[in-house]
Amino acid sequence: MKPSDTMVKGDLMSKFPLVRVHHPRAYDIVDNPVSVSGIGAAFEGVIGIASVRDANGIVIGSTQFGGHLGMGFSNFEFTIALTTPPTGGAVVTLEIEPDDPSGLGAARVVVPVAVGTALIAGYLGFFTHTVVAGDTVGKIAKAYYGANNAANIKRITFANRDVILNPNIIHIGTELRVPTA
Repeated sequence: MKPSDTMVKGDLMSKFPLVRVHHPRAYDIVDNPVSVSGIGAAFEGVIGIASVRDANGIVIGSTQFGGHLGMGFSNFEFTIALTTPPTGGAVVTLEIEPDDPSGLGAARVVVPVAVGTALIAGYLGFFTHTVVAGDTVGKIAKAYYGANNAANIKRITFANRDVILNPNIIHIGTELRVPTA
């Protein structure tokens, strides 16, 4: 007998997190509305509540979401409209509280992202730039925005906060996101 032959429905459900977010990934640049997708466990069709909090902890968008099944695991996708611009910079967190009818304390999922329109007015997307010998964040800012100034350096640094810990140190071969409007 294979182990899967002896598992009951409850055992199988405990082997997976209640919610797994596939998009956005940590440190992605997101639009407004924020598109979210993944897989989750539904109870009576509800998977959980999703919210976006700015750097000051203020909720700037939220929604309840469900899956395609009334019970069990299913794919989900939804959007969250940001009702106000983020305060405290472009960095926000997507937070998902899974529905937890058992009361066992399901783990909250937190994904740090950046809001594109807070990085650059009229955000449309980003270019990629692979760092070469002699590059600095300032030189990259001048090449893409026409000016090496604090606002442009901050924009590139925020968009790449997962790989730029210090704007004075970037490494050859690193692929950077350069937001554009």
